[in-house]
Amino acid sequence: LYNRKNKLYFYFKSCSCFLGSRTSGDLKYHLIQEKKTWFEARDTCRENYTDLVSITSQQELWNITNIKGRFTVWIGLYQNPWQWSNGDKSSFQYWNTNEPNNNADDVCVGMYLKNLSDKGDKHLSEVGKWSDFGYNNQQYFLCYKEKLTLVKEKKTWREAFIYCRTNHTDLVSITGPEIQKQVAEVVNASAKNRVWIGLHRERFSGYWFWMNEELLDYSNWGSGIQGDPLTDHCGFMDKGRNFTWGNTCCQALFSFVC
Repeated sequence: LYNRKNKLYFYFKSCSCFLGSRTSGDLKYHLIQEKKTWFEARDTCRENYTDLVSITSQQELWNITNIKGRFTVWIGLYQNPWQWSNGDKSSFQYWNTNEPNNNADDVCVGMYLKNLSDKGDKHLSEVGKWSDFGYNNQQYFLCYKEKLTLVKEKKTWREAFIYCRTNHTDLVSITGPEIQKQVAEVVNASAKNRVWIGLHRERFSGYWFWMNEELLDYSNWGSGIQGDPLTDHCGFMDKGRNFTWGNTCCQALFSFVC
């Protein structure tokens, strides 16, 4: 998954629930005009794109607010202390006046979008500002999608993890069938057999989780794939077994997908 860059363009698509998207380098934003709660919005973004949008700088904020609309949209910021739904800390924040108000149920954050061509509107100063809301409020939402990249150099799982964190964003998390399909297409085009993905088993509890801290709600394990529960704690995708998943020793050397 690629880091954020600065080149951008904008276009509209016509669909009952989709307004348009904005691309910043290898990062594309998708505005979904279907009202959902914050958690429903997050799950929809993860199933079809990457996640709810994370806003890490003033420049990125203004890139997003050029999307035209007259409504508040969910972004990926939640809880207090505030963090992004992808697990990152929130070092950049852009609160509206008297926000956050820290009401007990206001644990999720929305951002005000508005058509910037409307001059003289009293709400113009609120464009891009954030407010906290109850998670059961229903609002439109903003997803982002990052470009997948296959690194052909073979590394251990930990080396692959460090490489992706340093040069891109993370080892890929496959949280739904749409992302599974996208990763399979990347692997099919360039890779040989097994590639590391961001799947890891916690040694003591035995639970599998993604490196974005999400547990496995969706899985695509290959039949007959067991692995040694004492040593095989890292997950891979196997091109030779119809892109199903397996687990093996983390010291094995594979290509990987960031």
